[in-house]
Amino acid sequence: MVSIHFNDVLQQVESTQSLHDLLIQNNYIEQHFAVAINNQLLPRSAYSSTLFNPGDRVDIIVPMQGG
Repeated sequence: MVSIHFNDVLQQVESTQSLHDLLIQNNYIEQHFAVAINNQLLPRSAYSSTLFNPGDRVDIIVPMQGG
């Protein structure tokens, strides 16, 4: 198990769990969002191959409109 921060909430994930799996587990499916790990944006093509290191910070960034 690996401890990560997912949207500022400490979570335990399996060391073999991918970012893609984590997003599905947390109901981030077919929504418009970006993902940053440790303040680095990731392309969607990397979600399935991205695994976690202890202490990683995973942030979901949702677009906002305003004016």
